[in-house]
Amino acid sequence: MIKTKYIFKYRFWLLLIGIVVLSLGFTEGDKSGKTTSPKIYKLAKVSSEGGKYGDAYRLNINNINMPMNRSGKIADVNIPPEGSQGRFDESTFLFSGGFMLSGYAGGTLFANAVASASLVEDYVPGIVGDQTGAEMYVVKRSDAPGGKAYQDWADAVALGADFYDVDGDGFYDPSIDIPDILGDETVWCVYNDGVPQAGRRWNAVAPLGIEIRQTAFALNSKSAIGNIIFFRYRIKYVGLNKPTEPNKLDDVYFGVWADPDIGENDHSLDLVGSDTFRNAIYTYKAAGGVTYGNNPPAFFATFFSGPTEYLPGVTFVDNDGDGEYTDGVDTPLDTAYSVRGRNIGRVDYPGARNQPLSSVIEYFNGYSDRDLVDPDNHNQARNFMLGLKSNGQEVDPCTFAVGSVLGGVDCNTVNPAFWFSGDPVTNVGWIGNQPWDVRQMSNTGPFTLWKDTQENRDKGRLIEKEIVVAYVVGRGIDRLNSITVAREINDVAQDIFDNNFPSPPPPPPIAYEVKTGEDFIDLTWLTAANGVLPIGQNPGDNIRYRGEDTVLNINRWIHGFYVNAFRTNSSTQTIGGENNITELANYSVTNGVDTIKNLYYISSNGGVNLRRSVAPDENILDSTFYADPEKGRIKLIINKDPFTDEPLVKGKEYYFGITQYSLNHNAIVNKATGVYGGSGDYMENSAYEEFNLLQPLQEIYAGQTQIITVVFGEDLYHPGLTQLDGTKISGYSSGDVKYLVADETALKGHEYSVEFFKDLAAPPTTSYMPFWRLKDNTINKVLIDSSKTYDFNLINYGGTPIDGFLLKVKPVTTAFNNADDESQELHYDPVDNRWYDLFSTAQGTGIYYVGLDIPQSSPITPFPGTARSTIIRADRLRTIEIRFGDQGKAYRYLNGYLGSNLIQPNSYRYASAITETDTVGKGVVGKLGEGFVDVPFTAWDVDKKYGDVPRQLAVGFIERRKSGNTIYFGNPDGNWDPGDSLLLSREVIIIFDAPYDPTGNQIEYTGGMFTTQSGTVTEWADPIRGFTIPSDASGITNEQRRIAASPWFNAMYVVGLQRKNSGLFYTPGDKFTVPMVRYPYTDADVFTFTTRESGKLTDQEKRDIFNKVNVYPNPLYGFNPATSYNNSPADEPFVTFSNLPEQVTIKIYSLSGTLLRTLNTQDKSSPTSPFIRWNLQNESGLRVASGLYIALISAPDYGEKVLKFSIIMPQKQLQRY
Repeated sequence: MIKTKYIFKYRFWLLLIGIVVLSLGFTEGDKSGKTTSPKIYKLAKVSSEGGKYGDAYRLNINNINMPMNRSGKIADVNIPPEGSQGRFDESTFLFSGGFMLSGYAGGTLFANAVASASLVEDYVPGIVGDQTGAEMYVVKRSDAPGGKAYQDWADAVALGADFYDVDGDGFYDPSIDIPDILGDETVWCVYNDGVPQAGRRWNAVAPLGIEIRQTAFALNSKSAIGNIIFFRYRIKYVGLNKPTEPNKLDDVYFGVWADPDIGENDHSLDLVGSDTFRNAIYTYKAAGGVTYGNNPPAFFATFFSGPTEYLPGVTFVDNDGDGEYTDGVDTPLDTAYSVRGRNIGRVDYPGARNQPLSSVIEYFNGYSDRDLVDPDNHNQARNFMLGLKSNGQEVDPCTFAVGSVLGGVDCNTVNPAFWFSGDPVTNVGWIGNQPWDVRQMSNTGPFTLWKDTQENRDKGRLIEKEIVVAYVVGRGIDRLNSITVAREINDVAQDIFDNNFPSPPPPPPIAYEVKTGEDFIDLTWLTAANGVLPIGQNPGDNIRYRGEDTVLNINRWIHGFYVNAFRTNSSTQTIGGENNITELANYSVTNGVDTIKNLYYISSNGGVNLRRSVAPDENILDSTFYADPEKGRIKLIINKDPFTDEPLVKGKEYYFGITQYSLNHNAIVNKATGVYGGSGDYMENSAYEEFNLLQPLQEIYAGQTQIITVVFGEDLYHPGLTQLDGTKISGYSSGDVKYLVADETALKGHEYSVEFFKDLAAPPTTSYMPFWRLKDNTINKVLIDSSKTYDFNLINYGGTPIDGFLLKVKPVTTAFNNADDESQELHYDPVDNRWYDLFSTAQGTGIYYVGLDIPQSSPITPFPGTARSTIIRADRLRTIEIRFGDQGKAYRYLNGYLGSNLIQPNSYRYASAITETDTVGKGVVGKLGEGFVDVPFTAWDVDKKYGDVPRQLAVGFIERRKSGNTIYFGNPDGNWDPGDSLLLSREVIIIFDAPYDPTGNQIEYTGGMFTTQSGTVTEWADPIRGFTIPSDASGITNEQRRIAASPWFNAMYVVGLQRKNSGLFYTPGDKFTVPMVRYPYTDADVFTFTTRESGKLTDQEKRDIFNKVNVYPNPLYGFNPATSYNNSPADEPFVTFSNLPEQVTIKIYSLSGTLLRTLNTQDKSSPTSPFIRWNLQNESGLRVASGLYIALISAPDYGEKVLKFSIIMPQKQLQRY
């Protein structure tokens, strides 16, 4: 026995929680000869804190609800008010759990068990001969260090429990040391085989002095690991201090025994299978049942660690020949281990191994084959533990009546020790075929139990043998898929075991708020909640949360959130075969520069399956931004029934849940590279964990996860506000302004305006983006100035509110329609007259914007790519129209005449600059010296958005030299005609952002002779490179200088058209249009809006609601249809009064004037609810009859309203008259 140096002062607590009536029917009735324990266990106390819990405890922190007692019995323990049996979802899966143990004591066979359904209970609480302190000891990860649970653990240590010796002094000090906390909640007890021989069912076996220290533990999660409970058994042979008792127990086998009942009323439909790959036995349903419907769960009991055994020649080389392993002498060939949790760590045993699963069997309750029923004696039990029938015969898979070998497997090759080792999912192998009320047992051994003596300890003999198993429940879409799901969860449990039960603290709970609006439900939560958080966690830890464990290589980060809707007030995946859960929204956290996208995992069959997809772009959360408590906010607006897609129903309950999930960054790897790092899809490698802890802090570790229940319309008199529109009072843009209400209480009821103004300092190479400012017009104060934050994500409520709202300014990318698709709203009218080829950038045809500030900006083939205007900006674009057949004038530019032969191909000049000398050897130039020439088209600004239209625009075109070189194939005749190849002619049309000048005197487009201080200087216009007007030229504005210096000058568009063939050209009267698609913000744009002070309705708005006071259904025909979705009994109908203010009184009268019932605010579900239900009972609790009724509704602030309604009741036998 371990000594303690700490002297405790014991305080006794009395907490009366109920009256136990032993003589009444608190036990369950017989079930085919199987009865529950007659004992009713009392709770020692009601507390979320650990400590001593008396003779029974209910472990219920995750998806499994499991009662157990201090004698080793599991599930079949009646703890009111929930009673007995292991529960999962809406029903039970385990009637009773326990074990069997058998071996030889001095050559005499023994067997004992805790198997209540087989009427064998051979163990009593406490150590051998002493029940002092024999209670259930509970310790939780949330327990305060040095607190009551830590102090009570000292008594457990005195009985043999482990602890983490922080100071290394070998003694347990609750103020320093740590209890043996495994998982998030640990339940420990010790018991021994002390039931007297005469009191046993197998009464040929006497007590031997065997002690078992049992540890049950689980993780607080509603994800896959929440379907697991671990059990650790430590078996010790102490003896009874008799001189004749042996020094050891030989050839010992331990069996994990269970009586599964999957569904309370369906226990006769159970089948058993074994999974040798996973060292597991499992029970599943032969068919759907009454309680679980068509998708009953499967239950696995899995060995993770067998007893440690030293085997000469197998696990070590016995160099000294003494038959025992001696450290430093013998040579180890294997190593056994004991996994003891994150604090204590793992203990290795060189030269030994953990014995594997040795056999799997089942037997039946009340079956006709008497060799397959509950064992009547220790010999029969022993045979079962050896994988045999109770009579000692080996089963033959080829002929065994309760199983068949399927799928082409040779039955002679099937191992008969592992019953039903086939796969029911694929229907291959040895599969059970006899549904029944079954018992299952999986066995491990043989191993030796050395007596706990000083001599044996001195010889290094291992006294205590440890076995670790897990109960795992999986539920899929049907009975066989439940096996698959359970296998996957079982693999998760194996990973947990292999990683020494890691359990860093979970992230803090989610701080959420729910409000209903006119036609929506507003679900808002903070991603970086401030407030009181668990020890070691800081405000903002939802996003900044790091669950780290360097020993176990855990580095857990929050990776996202998702929201589920539930059809019922239950988180079960399916209920009655119908899907109960649908996902509404998914949010992913960036967590740095490497974006983790889709998450995959490898299933048990080796397939790569999607665990969770990356959120849509609008739901990607920047971890830095959302870790700020002022900004980190998510608001989900639900405006339709998640299951029917119909509008929300006033007064109906809706159910939701928020889950945050994490990833262990030390385990995940990039799916493409196989290593961690880089953006992309990732393999989660069991690194995925979910937390949907929504309840207050003090309840987090009790595992009471909460479904958010929302009654639609509850906030009728103070409705939620979401996105609200700004009103454009001036301007031309395609933009929009809205505001999102983030904090109703901060709304001031002021008028605000959003104004835009051009960024005059922006370089021409940057995207067009004007500034905007937010101004509070009520107090004439600018709140935001010179902002370029354009965000119109109306589902993103992250950010720092101003006066309670978040401003949303729609980004606008200026665009015109440049597609040459006849289905588009452009170009040629009439379309049948279109004479030009479809647009091709390779051919240089199309509509080009040669500025640099919008995505449609583009160079033009075959002109130099550097030819881009530095003058034109997006705010100058308009819808324009080219009218063919109208005679106009255009500026003419010639290509290929000036400079050296190398330079000439890219030489462009205003035509007046080209002299006869320049044309020598270069072919004929028509209209030589004429720069402003007649053309058969005009260009017009026809954009009605800006008014003052139509407005004729200045135009130009280019002609290319012909002959003189094989690369010149133009036609410089002075007449615009692009021919059938723009690559050859280059005769594009240039439409300038300038009014038409019939005189052609726009010198920025022509160049020419400039008068300067030093005399006349000639500079001709170059449309491709621009040209420089002398700095001292007289009569020139700065704007003209800027335009002249820019390539393409201030061209609004460059239009390239080429004939389909030489015989096809325009018809006078044809029109070619370039329509605008999106208009940018300009200085003219102004939006305004006015907020609602504190989000409140006006008195008149509230009065208008009161005037709509109603009662429904009216008439009520027998049953209220609302009972179909609110879980109320159909034969207990009700009517609902709606649109009620907070203070209200309803008096219900019969037509004779008799007052039947008075209802008031106290009858509401909450004072602010606008609903009151009447259960059709009078003040005496009697159901009213069918008839017409009058309701007088009075409200102090709004007056009175009279309603008439009818009730037509079904015939019903009343209990009272």
